[in-house]
Amino acid sequence: MSHTLRIELIVLAILFFCIVVRNVNKRNLQMKYSLIWILASALLVAVAIAPKMVYKAAACIGIETPSNFIFLICLAWMIGMNLILSIIVSRQSEKIKKIIQVVSLDNYEREHESREKIEKDDQQAVLR
Repeated sequence: MSHTLRIELIVLAILFFCIVVRNVNKRNLQMKYSLIWILASALLVAVAIAPKMVYKAAACIGIETPSNFIFLICLAWMIGMNLILSIIVSRQSEKIKKIIQVVSLDNYEREHESREKIEKDDQQAVLR
């Protein structure tokens, strides 16, 4: 790996880290979800600093070229993130459904109570 490519990877990882931190500060990204992206930027720096690590890992698994190993890792990372985000969306969907049900029941009870009060007031007005 050339020296220029290493520097570019480190700059990219630092830029990525700054974007994640900025989004956490602006409350666009929660801290618990930012940790995985911070880990990704740390891995980019590690690969840039010690590229032989990628060569050795590829050789251990039996992958011929390190670039194929990196593509495999990226694909696995994306599939894992997709699974995690799908689980989060499913949980949020269930929570939203429960909240909607509670609010709907609460609104129904309020309407029912206000109707009863109006009917009771009307009956009292008729009796007078």
